[in-house]
Amino acid sequence: MLTGYNKVRSDVFNETLDEKMAPSLGGVVLGEEHDIYVKPDQFFQRTLITDRMASILGNIVNVLRGEGGNKILVLNALYGGGKTHTLLTIYHALKAPKELLKANSENEDVRRRIARLVDEIDKLGKPDIIVIDGYFSKLAPSPISPLDTGVYRVYTLWGYIAHALGNYDLMREHDEKRVAPEADRLQKLFRNRCAVILVDELAHYIKRFYETPDENLRRYSSAVESFMEVLAKTLELSDRVVLIISLPVVEKEKEVVVETTYQSIENTLKNIFKALKRVFTEYIEPISPRNIPALLRTRLFEEVDNRRARDVHEVLSKTYMENREIFGEKEQFIESVLEKILETYPFHPLYVETLIDILNKHEGLQKTRDLLRISRKVLRETLNDKRLYDIIMPWHIDLTRDSIRNVMLINEYEVFKRVIEEDVIERVKLYGEKQDLARITALTLLVRTFVYGGGLIIPKIDVLPRDRELALMIYEPRVFQLEGWVPKDIIDAIRWISENLIYVVKDEKTGRLWFTKWFTPIKYVEERARRIEDLLAYNKVVEYSEKLMRETADSLVQRKGARRTASAKPRVFDPELSKVNRSCEPVDVDSTRYVLLACLDVPENIEERRVRLEEVMYRTRSGGVRGYANTIYVIFPSSKNRIKYALDYAKKLIACEEVEKEGIIDKMYEKISVGEAELVREILKKKLEDYKIGVLRNLVSNTLSIFDRIAYPDYDDKRLANIVKEVDFIVQTDSLIYAAEKTLESTGIGKIKTDMDFDLLEHYLKSINIDISEGAESKTVKTIIEFFYSNPRLPAVPRDVVMDAIKDGVRRLEIGVKSGGRVLFKKVYEGEAPEISEGETSISLNESDEVLPWRMALEEQLRKLRRREFVERGEKRVEEYVVRLSIGDKSTEEVVENIGSFNLESLRVAPIVKITRTVSVKIEFEKPVVEVKPGEPVYLEAYISRIGRYVGEISLEPSNGSLDRNKFIIDDGFTREKITWFISKAPDKPGDHVFSIKILDSKGSTLGEAKLTVRVLEEIRWIEGVPHSGLKLREIELFSGEKLSIKPLDVLNKKLSGVAIVSKASFNISAETEERMVSNVSLDVQNIQIEDLIALIRSILNRFPLLKTTGSINVNLKPYKKEYFTIPELTEDERKVLGECRIRYLLFQTGE
Repeated sequence: MLTGYNKVRSDVFNETLDEKMAPSLGGVVLGEEHDIYVKPDQFFQRTLITDRMASILGNIVNVLRGEGGNKILVLNALYGGGKTHTLLTIYHALKAPKELLKANSENEDVRRRIARLVDEIDKLGKPDIIVIDGYFSKLAPSPISPLDTGVYRVYTLWGYIAHALGNYDLMREHDEKRVAPEADRLQKLFRNRCAVILVDELAHYIKRFYETPDENLRRYSSAVESFMEVLAKTLELSDRVVLIISLPVVEKEKEVVVETTYQSIENTLKNIFKALKRVFTEYIEPISPRNIPALLRTRLFEEVDNRRARDVHEVLSKTYMENREIFGEKEQFIESVLEKILETYPFHPLYVETLIDILNKHEGLQKTRDLLRISRKVLRETLNDKRLYDIIMPWHIDLTRDSIRNVMLINEYEVFKRVIEEDVIERVKLYGEKQDLARITALTLLVRTFVYGGGLIIPKIDVLPRDRELALMIYEPRVFQLEGWVPKDIIDAIRWISENLIYVVKDEKTGRLWFTKWFTPIKYVEERARRIEDLLAYNKVVEYSEKLMRETADSLVQRKGARRTASAKPRVFDPELSKVNRSCEPVDVDSTRYVLLACLDVPENIEERRVRLEEVMYRTRSGGVRGYANTIYVIFPSSKNRIKYALDYAKKLIACEEVEKEGIIDKMYEKISVGEAELVREILKKKLEDYKIGVLRNLVSNTLSIFDRIAYPDYDDKRLANIVKEVDFIVQTDSLIYAAEKTLESTGIGKIKTDMDFDLLEHYLKSINIDISEGAESKTVKTIIEFFYSNPRLPAVPRDVVMDAIKDGVRRLEIGVKSGGRVLFKKVYEGEAPEISEGETSISLNESDEVLPWRMALEEQLRKLRRREFVERGEKRVEEYVVRLSIGDKSTEEVVENIGSFNLESLRVAPIVKITRTVSVKIEFEKPVVEVKPGEPVYLEAYISRIGRYVGEISLEPSNGSLDRNKFIIDDGFTREKITWFISKAPDKPGDHVFSIKILDSKGSTLGEAKLTVRVLEEIRWIEGVPHSGLKLREIELFSGEKLSIKPLDVLNKKLSGVAIVSKASFNISAETEERMVSNVSLDVQNIQIEDLIALIRSILNRFPLLKTTGSINVNLKPYKKEYFTIPELTEDERKVLGECRIRYLLFQTGE
């Protein structure tokens, strides 16, 4: 059913009229056709007057008025191109001109022309109208079917024309002798006549006699040919007689082509065509492709809902543009489709294009008549459909319906009926929930491509659709809305039919798809699959179940060369020990590793299953009791039927592999030529590869679907025994291991924990009567971890998660850890400490480490933290630890000694602070860097200071020069003393030079070292003038003098912008007003861009545009971000501008 208010013509619902879409001219003249063709008013209501038709009528009027025009009009088209309908239009227009106003016009201009023509035809009076129709003996008598008038008999076409004009006697002798008349006799017949001769089906008329064994009749067919040549010459000379004739002939690229139906009289028709061509000047193709939309609307609808057409256009436009990845990035193509919607509605533009393409190539169909016949059927089916449609799509040409299939799939296309049954009707059902979308997709591709013959090689492959072109032909807004489909579903459906339908092939290079009539390898694969043994298929399912334990579905079905999708890493189950078993049997694994077993065959009886699963979980294969009783988990199918679909696809996959191995494709096409065979093999191998990927995808998804239950260890407090629990198990695309972990970790089950803090750890351990925080005993890390592997009361928790929870307990001061002689409990601070201590966070645990209750950890940590002295980098240091309490700092030694007198809860949160003191001496220079000239002597004062409680004799050792004093006694009375360092000569080379003084104790050990930088300066030499290109500069200065111009700055900005910056600049201007008042402006800037300086100066100058001004600009440029900048190439004009200023610069020296 169509949305909108479109009024369909009543005759569309009359199925008998489908076969009368091509009324005969003779039948109408004799009153034997339906009223819609016989009665002028009904005929014109269903007729579209095109620009070409208006021109034909205008030409006829001109000839009949004796005002020139073409005397012969040839309607040339193949296979029902609207020739007869054009002749009927002329016939009715001349008989009842006023009814012509009821016709639909192609455009407003045509409508105005028709209105004028009606008046002009009416003024002609009643011209003679001679109708010849080769199918009717009354209108085309012949030697074997003469026209008996009661007075005489008419035997020929020329006799009939004379009879129709009331002058049979003039032609009697030629008629009776079956001899074509001379031109002068015909001229005499037409003299002073105003006549229109309409000829249709002449080819059929001639063919009847040409193919007969009767020699006389064969001679008559030749006489008809001669008559047509004579008639052409005669009409050329006549004044008011016009011939309109239809011929099944076209001229293509200067070659005359005859419709295949009339190949036996090809030469005769060509000769007639050429004879007529000498008189007419142009070919007339009655209906052009651009007229088709208007023709369909005119013939099928009384009224079209144009408002609804605009709504549909808007919806399609929005959808196409929002989904370009589906419908194509080529905006021009999509726009061209959208532009035509308002013309073609309620048909989609691609419906019209598809049907025209079929009619142009299908030799069993005739253009205009079958365009209308098929569209009537399609429209009727659409209107009778309960489903709503916004627009009629190409797939509405439903080849699965007999009414349409029997029209289109005839002759060489009949083979596609098998394709429809096997692929379009049956195999699309395998697509599942959206099988109707798969049907529409397959139907669209079939309708679009069957007319190209269905070969495995299509010569002009560009005419076939790609997926995006198909998407435009498939998407129907209302259907997609009602079905809940989205545009992306189209691409999925196209991919599926490409991979899974037997007769669909794809050229990988171009992406073009089409239906072939040949068996593809899929047929062989599926026949082979039926013969595969169940055992082989079962083993294949086991193989892929094993792969799916560790890999995702997506990673298994990726094509060769595609980037591998990483599977989520299991957090709990051991990938090496986890495995797939056909039957459910115990395994010889008893260790601290969690194992997932996938069992394909588990008893369906609940009690039998419980017994079997308990045996698997709590006993080893050798019969012993499993010590780590919380480590075995099982996934399995609740019913044996769940493996059925996986087995089917496993057989198909095995069959694919066998067909590939045996080279079936190569054998199928051994007899094809080498070049073609290579193309065919390439296409079919790709087809098999795509199909195999689809089978693999289905095998993987169905293998995942086998497992719908998961069993895990638990404890029954009433029975005081280990038991088995089972829950639903759902897996989509994850690996089986990862899916099992997610299922068991879910809130409702909680049998797996991959994240646990200390509170949860403590809760679980207390549930088995273990207290690691407040208890009196320590436990090793290993012991705590093993609780979770051995006790079904507890969840399955990985080793690292337990360790993280232990670390969290230390951080929260609930427990401590003893590791390698160290006790990790409270954090030890240096410098500032918070009021409440944190627990240690930098912990590396080993299974052998001990976990201590917090009281035990506190006391042992305090005992370990004791005062010590040490030497580090020549300095003597003292390290002490204090506990910062509200009553003041107490050393750890004092706290341990009097532990009973302290509140342990207070001690637990009181910060421990490490205090480190240095005991030594140091030398300090007044200036760490001294600048001197090359070779200049250096005098420098320094001071020696005591640090901490250092006591002893020290000596000083300079690297260069001498000191006024080298030895000192350091004791408690020593504070600070001055020394003088003399270096007789500074280095000659400019740059930084480092000198030092070492401090040695009485044993010669180095207590420290003081370093001094002597910076030797080089002489600064400024160079005058404009620098040459390529020079590296440290600095450049520009002085404008009294001439005030910013052109030099423009040059510097153009050449040095981004590499140099204005380090400083000054700008001064004096402006004298008309009243001789002087205004002075000064501007000093630092560290700005050159263009910013120019802008500032211009803004000031613009304030005094007409005044007399003087001033100066001084600018200093330095490198921006680097140590130097390089002078680029300067033009002569630029050097000249810069040369008007005073410029000097400093070169950058390498090594600076």
